[in-house]
Order: sequence, then structure tokens, then C-alpha cells
Amino acid sequence: MPRSLEGYGSDPLYYFDDEIAECSCDKCKPYLMCWPREMFGIGEKGGSRGCSMKTLACIRNEGHKEPKYGRDERGRALKKDGKPKARPKEYPDKTRRKSKSGMKMITRRKGHNETHAECSVVGCGWHLKKYFNKGAKKKFHRFEGDRGCKIICRKHEQLRKAELKKANPELYVEKWRKYQREKIKNTPLEERIYSLYQGKRTAQGDEVDITYEEWLRDYWTDTCPYFHLKFINYVGKGKAGIDSPSIDRIDSTKPYSKDNIEVVSWRYNHCKMDSTIEERFAMGGEAAKKLGYRWPPEPITM
Repeated sequence: MPRSLEGYGSDPLYYFDDEIAECSCDKCKPYLMCWPREMFGIGEKGGSRGCSMKTLACIRNEGHKEPKYGRDERGRALKKDGKPKARPKEYPDKTRRKSKSGMKMITRRKGHNETHAECSVVGCGWHLKKYFNKGAKKKFHRFEGDRGCKIICRKHEQLRKAELKKANPELYVEKWRKYQREKIKNTPLEERIYSLYQGKRTAQGDEVDITYEEWLRDYWTDTCPYFHLKFINYVGKGKAGIDSPSIDRIDSTKPYSKDNIEVVSWRYNHCKMDSTIEERFAMGGEAAKKLGYRWPPEPITM
């Protein structure tokens, strides 16, 4: 927008009037760009413009301005000769501990900036923050602090975990078991039994032939179809009870397939074991006679 001699900008360096003002940033200055006053911040008290010299958007863009000659591997801005503008501060090479894998830890404060961070293992150096795991947010932590990432890079963190796991196997096994118990507690019972079926299929080298929607529609029930016991989740309560669900094969000589499984109670599955249908029929006749029922029953006419 061209300057107007009738406005307030005829005398000052940058044009302004009651509605618009000229921005003084390097990108807007060559083109004499004028913007509404709402886009400027509050200016100095007593100033003739009544607003700041640059728009809020230009001020934000200047804060993220990339250096003219790039950055080095530590994220420092470079001068024209390729040397960093800020000289690194020299620290004594002290170490805190030495592990079996040869990792020496730096005791001094680890360096970091917006894009890079220093690994606390001696000799590892600076890396982009994407090569570190994320740290704690909105609170100071002795491992992360204000870095925004862990003090050890992802590569050395895996080596350290493997070393600690080898030194304390029982501790890591107990942590894993505790994590699995908490995970199973928060999993619905029907989903946990479906995962059990998936494990049985993959253990036999077969693909899972039942989707989760089919499982809920055709196989899962809240009660045992034979003993009419309501299924109860016993995870975290010790051993399984007689009314916990289990996956049973209709024909024990065939694998777990979609036409050969049913969800029954643990009590029924234990009573059935590997008996044949003829053996169970004979057991039913003995129980019927003791209860005072006529045996054998009349066959169904098709």
C-alpha cells in the first residue's frame, strides 16, 4: 500500500494512521507492507504510533529464524568460516561408573538445546533428540530434567537394560509378571479367552479362523451351556475356580478349529477330560438311576 502524505506517516520513518501501520521487519520493509493495527502488539508508552513496529506474526517468525550458515552436529549456529559461534565449555572428563559393557557415565550436566542433546555415555557425543526416548513433562526429573528426553540415547539404553536384566533376572521377571497381571485385570473376560484361542491356533501352526465379531456372536456366552455356571474372572485371585471359562474341543482327537470348539466352564472341561461320548452316556445312565429316572431314555425320532 503506498504512503499517503495526508496521513500520520509523512514525517516518521514508517507510515501509520488510525487504522493501519507499516511493519519494519526485513521481509515487509522492502515492499512497504501495511497491516491492520490489530495485528501489531502494544507499543511503547507515549509513542506516536500506539503499537509496536512489527506484527506479532513477524515477531514469532524471527524467533525461529534459521542461521544463515547452518548448524553443526551439536546444533550450534555456524559462522561464515564454518566454525560455531558459541565455543563449547570445557569440562573435566570424569566418570561415575563403568559397567561390564564398558559404558562410562558423565557426572557433569549434559548439554542440550532445542534440536540436539548429549548422551551421558562418554564418547557417544551429540545426537538429534529423535534418537532419544521421551522424558518427563511439566516436572523436574533426575533423569530428564529440562532436556525433554532421556539422558542416554536409545542405543545405549537398550544395552544398559540388557545388562541390568542379566544382573538381576528375578527382579525383571517379577516386574514382567506384575505388568501382565495388571494388563489382564483391565482386559474384558471375553477378549482374554479369545486371545487364549488365538494362542492355541498359532501354537499348532494354523491361522486364526474366527474373527472377534464372530467370537462374540457365535461362541461366547456368560454361562456354561452344560452346568449353567456363570463365568467369573479369577485373574489376580490365585488359582482358577470351577466357574472360570475355558476353551474345549468337541472332539479331542481333532485340532482347535471353528467347528470343533466351545466355551464351557472349567468344571465341565475337567470332568469331560479325554472321555468319549459313549463313556459320558454310560455315566449319565448311572446318575439317572441313582436320581430315580427311567433309563435308557427314548431316542429322538428324526
